[in-house]
Amino acid sequence: MNIFQLLAEACTACQGFHTSHSRRAWSHSATMDDLKKLPIKSKLMTVGQFREDGILNLNYYCGMKRAPNKGASKRPAVRKDGSRCTQKKKGSGVASKTTDQATCSMQDGVIQDDIHSVSSVDVYLQQLVQEEGYTFVDRLGSTIILQDFNLDLRQLQRHIFRFVSRRSVKFIDCYDWAYACSCNPSNHDLIWNMDCCQQVKYIDFLGGHGTCLHIETSQQLLSSIEGISGIDAESTFHSSPADVDGSNEHGYASYSEIVSQVFILNGSHEVPHLGVIVSSHTFDRIGVVKCEDDKTICMVCNRPCLHTNALKLYRENMTHDNTPEPIQHIFENMGSPKLPQNREKRSSKPISFKPIPFHVTQDFKMKINTGFKKLAYQDPTTGRYVLLPDGHLCPHCGHAITTQQFTATHEDIPVFLRDEIARADVFSVTCSMCERVVPCDGQEYSVLNMGHFLIGYDVLRDYLNNFLHGSRPVYTYFRVWEDNLDDRGITHSELTYHRFLNAWYGFLSLVDVDFRNGFSCPLCEKNEGGLPQIIICDGTSLSFRRDMMTVHAEPEETCYFERTSTHSSRVFLRSRQTRELLQRYCSPATPMSERDHKDLLSAMSTNHHTLHMFLLSIDDGSRRCPPPYRRFLSDISRNFPVCSLLPSSPPVRELVQMLLSGVNIRQLPGKWAALQAHVPLLFDLFCADASLIPLPIALHELLKDMWAVSQQPFIHSSLNHQCDSVPSKPRAYFPSLPLLHCRGRYGADKSPPDSSCEKTFRGHPFLLPGIFTIFCEHGICYGFELMESCESANIPFSIFNTRFTKAPSVVIYDFACNLHAYCLNRDPIFFQETRFLVDRFHWKNHKACPSSYHLSSYPSLSHLNSQVNEQANAGLKKIKGQVSYMSEDHFLSHCELYLYNKNHHLRKSLLGNH
Repeated sequence: MNIFQLLAEACTACQGFHTSHSRRAWSHSATMDDLKKLPIKSKLMTVGQFREDGILNLNYYCGMKRAPNKGASKRPAVRKDGSRCTQKKKGSGVASKTTDQATCSMQDGVIQDDIHSVSSVDVYLQQLVQEEGYTFVDRLGSTIILQDFNLDLRQLQRHIFRFVSRRSVKFIDCYDWAYACSCNPSNHDLIWNMDCCQQVKYIDFLGGHGTCLHIETSQQLLSSIEGISGIDAESTFHSSPADVDGSNEHGYASYSEIVSQVFILNGSHEVPHLGVIVSSHTFDRIGVVKCEDDKTICMVCNRPCLHTNALKLYRENMTHDNTPEPIQHIFENMGSPKLPQNREKRSSKPISFKPIPFHVTQDFKMKINTGFKKLAYQDPTTGRYVLLPDGHLCPHCGHAITTQQFTATHEDIPVFLRDEIARADVFSVTCSMCERVVPCDGQEYSVLNMGHFLIGYDVLRDYLNNFLHGSRPVYTYFRVWEDNLDDRGITHSELTYHRFLNAWYGFLSLVDVDFRNGFSCPLCEKNEGGLPQIIICDGTSLSFRRDMMTVHAEPEETCYFERTSTHSSRVFLRSRQTRELLQRYCSPATPMSERDHKDLLSAMSTNHHTLHMFLLSIDDGSRRCPPPYRRFLSDISRNFPVCSLLPSSPPVRELVQMLLSGVNIRQLPGKWAALQAHVPLLFDLFCADASLIPLPIALHELLKDMWAVSQQPFIHSSLNHQCDSVPSKPRAYFPSLPLLHCRGRYGADKSPPDSSCEKTFRGHPFLLPGIFTIFCEHGICYGFELMESCESANIPFSIFNTRFTKAPSVVIYDFACNLHAYCLNRDPIFFQETRFLVDRFHWKNHKACPSSYHLSSYPSLSHLNSQVNEQANAGLKKIKGQVSYMSEDHFLSHCELYLYNKNHHLRKSLLGNH
């Protein structure tokens, strides 16, 4: 029920009235005597005159006031002549100022308004009702859409809309409405995010929140239906969303639902206006969309936004059963987009189809050096160059082309070269076998055929080199090329930037590159399985806009694996208090207090007998750890797996067994070097105290206990590679590392991270986090994966788990400590022999990690350049300005080509040195 029907109900008691509801205004016919019979519950303004038969045509609006409280003064009465009475204040001869600023006077039988005395609210309200320039969004009147009002011209602004919303609030003295308007977004946030119960009086609340013309007018409109429909602030406050009837004349759901709804706005518009509610809880998600031809324009956002997108989805998914007929009629009248006159639709894809070699061959060099004008025939009559289909075989069926009957497809089109512009006629031929048209590719003439223009390879390859070796975006290159032509006095208006950009994208799509061979290391191919043994990986912020992502169906993970080990079972000291006491004991700053020292020994004797024995054996009475044992005990006290100190690999297993057997490995050079390479913690301990070999009984039992804890993650685990399905990952690019199986789901996926080491991330508000790259030890990039969310351990885990037949022996990563725990929680057997290390540059940020994660602790790996990934990522930042605002496909293709070119030059260097 709309406001006009509500008003009709209010006036049915008036005898002698005849109501007629037109689209433009309310009309009543009445005599002057009947005015006295009208129930004055709202202010009436007469806008009309008597007819000759003495009947008054009265167009009026309902401008409501709140029902007066008890004891409040009554509204002024209406005299017989139509004027209003005023009341004088006691003790003064001045009439009290009433809310009705407009008075009506009758002269010569005509009722006229004193326009200059009418307030802006009254004029605004009158025009809204007459023009039906408002729409109630729901039955409760929680939101109303208004056409805006120009205060200077005192008339409606048909193409600007405001939204006034209200919510019921409990104040100290009453229940009442709190209003917010779209003209003041900050006040809207305050109103809709404050508590529904306020510890202030209503009058004090109003003093702290300003009002506006739209709110005052909406209060007048909304109060007209409160008395009729029984809506008030108190009943609305106590009603739950489930009690609210969402049905209304527009046919959409209740205001409490977060749904997309579409309805027709009231008022007369030359072009239909639809109200779109994406979320009627939130004020700024209500829009007014103008529908003209096949274009939709949001009159609120003035740009493509969520309202136009919601309307597009609504139109695509609508059916005759769930869509009101008026809205169906609007959509049916929206025709297809009109093209400008005398302008044909042009494709942005190239006509050329032959692969363009990335590595220039001798024949290709000769064509580029010869130039277009010498390769093509010039018609002496027209002065234009003639381009015929090059090649003797049909690209569609493979049969020889025997006919010599050519058809002109494009005449007098421009040929854009690096230093000049020519004109050409392009011909095609029809294959006699398959009867399909074979176009002119242009490669024989060293040009790319874009249909309505040709562009030389010399221009495109020139930018290709600029892109690969510099940081020049395509727009900058295009402007420089334009300026160079301007210097020569050559007109180039036919080639716009967007046409040049499409030509570059078309050229890039035809570039012939062996990516599989380019994303592999010639030295690592000699390893077992042809896989790199040492991986250096990291993420970089190179990315593109989030809203440019292509929607892909997520692969369904059918395999599920239970968690077989817990973090507490992998840590040597489970008690946090005990770990902190031992770390304090290892601190070189000050001795422990006597009480802390007793607590440490007491905790050790109760829960860690072997460590207690070792502490007693080295205690010198100073309540401070002796220097030779500080690093050893400090690493044991860390909240990290013991298998990071004693890796569960065959070489380490053999060394531990020899030490526990009493073998003096100092006398075995090979084993002594192996101990330094694989267990630097024990190597440094034995170097600091030579008396520890052969092992004393206390260290013997402690090492035996540590080795048992280091084997815990692998005792009850199995290799979790039973998934046979091979899903596609369009946002991951590893040409030489194809997917072998799906990742699977793990019981630990729902658990929070176990690591006590944290890494913070700063994200861009509009761009994706970046890409994650992996490199071998020689600096060859094996590929990258697009990060849809902040960098996490799941990305490298998924790469290794799904693309490697055997896990790398060493993984260098700036967050390797967390990655190690992540892998142990999911597939410990696969990563059992993998060493996770933090690169030298980032180690300074790892305050809580044991030294076994530090790359510098392993002299055998001192030759590694742990910054190869960071250095490569720094090179990627050169193209950041070029690719950040591309679509997903163009972003990936540019990254592929850039990384391939870096690999190509490095591969030549590696092969030359070996």
